[in-house]
Amino acid sequence: MKRLYTFLFLLLFSLQTSSLADDISDFQIEGMSVGDSLLEHFSNKIIIEASNSGFYYPKSDKFITIKIYQKIGKYDFFQFAIKLKDKNYVIYSLEGSKIYQHNIKRCINEQKKILLQLKSFFPNAKTTTDNSPHTYDKSGKSFTYETYYDLKDGGSIGVLCYDWSEKLTKKYNWKDNLKVVVDTQEFTSFLTKEAYK
Repeated sequence: MKRLYTFLFLLLFSLQTSSLADDISDFQIEGMSVGDSLLEHFSNKIIIEASNSGFYYPKSDKFITIKIYQKIGKYDFFQFAIKLKDKNYVIYSLEGSKIYQHNIKRCINEQKKILLQLKSFFPNAKTTTDNSPHTYDKSGKSFTYETYYDLKDGGSIGVLCYDWSEKLTKKYNWKDNLKVVVDTQEFTSFLTKEAYK
């Protein structure tokens, strides 16, 4: 099926019909979409190398989250959730990240632009916003600015800005960044019901 939308970093949507706007698989970030095989976009070698340093969830081995540090278009790196034993590497969660180190104001301005555009496509979607200190940083000096749109098919699209403290930046090399996240219903359900319980 021909993709209905293209989601590039600065909201370059190609919308054919708003009546289909609740199908999460219709969105692309730099040509990639949930439901695709990662092999359509990266070599098997790159995927295996990323998997070797992937994140395993503490209570379930159903999914693994991997990062691929390859600049494509406007994004500096990508994160994917795939099933651990799936040799086709089907994407269940897709995340594009743009670094805004020491420029969180610019990150938030870009986030606002993206959210305004998303709101026009999903006027009836349930919206969740949370701007608060990041729970990982016990000092309270790191902040998360996040908004999610929950779609009718159970999937969600989120736009987030992370503002890390200088201490965490030095310790882990974490950089302030903007993320555009596309999650399937299956992966969202996994996170809430299996991954940590």
